[in-house]
Amino acid sequence: MTADSASDHRDAARERSTSAAPGSAPATVLQRVRRLGGYASWTAAAFALPVAVDRLILFPILNRHLGEDLFGAFVWVLGVYALFRRISSNGFVITLMRNLGGCTPQEHTRLLHNGVTSCLAGSVLLLAAVALGSYPLADPLVREHAGALYLPLYVYSVLFCVEAVIIAGLRVERRFRAIFFLKVIESALLLVNVLVAPTRVLWAVGAVYALSLTLAIPGALVVSPNLRRKEPWWDARTAGFLWSAWPGGGASPASRSTACP
Repeated sequence: MTADSASDHRDAARERSTSAAPGSAPATVLQRVRRLGGYASWTAAAFALPVAVDRLILFPILNRHLGEDLFGAFVWVLGVYALFRRISSNGFVITLMRNLGGCTPQEHTRLLHNGVTSCLAGSVLLLAAVALGSYPLADPLVREHAGALYLPLYVYSVLFCVEAVIIAGLRVERRFRAIFFLKVIESALLLVNVLVAPTRVLWAVGAVYALSLTLAIPGALVVSPNLRRKEPWWDARTAGFLWSAWPGGGASPASRSTACP
């Protein structure tokens, strides 16, 4: 049992014992507020840490070593991918957040596995189309360094989509501290660019971004029994549900019964 699940079991046990005692309603409410406050704090920290490392530490260093023009080209490609990777992942993430809580453990794993596979396939196709479509619109400097800019950041953006689905599963399991520690590892790997930036090798800078997300899947496998459980990573019915719900984020009234028969 992980530290997160043990903590959740302790909280639940304390809540049951207090609710059984007379006059325990205020204490129960206070415990719930405290627990939700803890969840919110871990979630905010997990979101803020890699953003702060990227924007406040790495961007100024990359700008200084790459120069304004080359750094601008790097940020342009990163920004184009960032816009569309959200489109690729958010439909699956919202669908999973709506449905995972109502599933049995086996259904939970099957839905999560198929969410990872579907998001991987969707992001590979969508982001490849984005790269091809944005290339003619790019500045000459971007086109001059197209391979060094587009390819590693393409891998980074695809991995970002996969990580988003995995983190959605961890959030449903309320493993907020595990998410934070995965983000700590991601941020530490991003900081390798402090050493890489002076080389002015764009391939290496982009590769570090991709490397920073490579531990998301093995890290989640360690902390999530639902992700480790043996269920198919591709099931036609489950994948069909995910793709049909993707445009609306699982807003269909029949989505829950379709996902968890």
